[in-house]
Amino acid sequence: MHASILALFSLAAIAAANPSYGPPNENVTITIGAGSSLDGYQLVGYVDNGAGFPEFVTPADAAEDASIFYLFYEDYGHFGWYTMNIDIGDATYATAIKDGAFEGPIVFIDPATYGTSIWSATTATSALTWTGDTRDFPYACTADGHIQLAIYTPGTEPTDCEQITLEFHKA
Repeated sequence: MHASILALFSLAAIAAANPSYGPPNENVTITIGAGSSLDGYQLVGYVDNGAGFPEFVTPADAAEDASIFYLFYEDYGHFGWYTMNIDIGDATYATAIKDGAFEGPIVFIDPATYGTSIWSATTATSALTWTGDTRDFPYACTADGHIQLAIYTPGTEPTDCEQITLEFHKA
């Protein structure tokens, strides 16, 4: 009986550390999936004067920018989600919807603070989906010469946005 209980705790610890539906905590690149006019564009980090955001660039341009994100599984026992961090220069940034809103552009925040960044990663399909609200989806929005990642409910997005699917790839 004692061995059975220890085995259950061991299996629970392994499952919590490595969720079966997603990858373990790891470095990834993130791209726009098929079906978009931006198919293959890669998510990179853009920072200017300490402020920044994830933006999409062509694969050729991605080789020149910080493009490795870290998917971290926030484990709360019977549920959890992924957050995305990135190192740019000597700083680490987390991602969140701007101003802590429920919709809008994704920006970089201090990783020690809490922000709205709730993702689901599915290993079988390499899909990275927004799970903060089931009505919302990722968008690529053009602003000030950048193509920025954003989250919107369909029909509420600005006119310069395109709904996209995201894929992650082990770096």
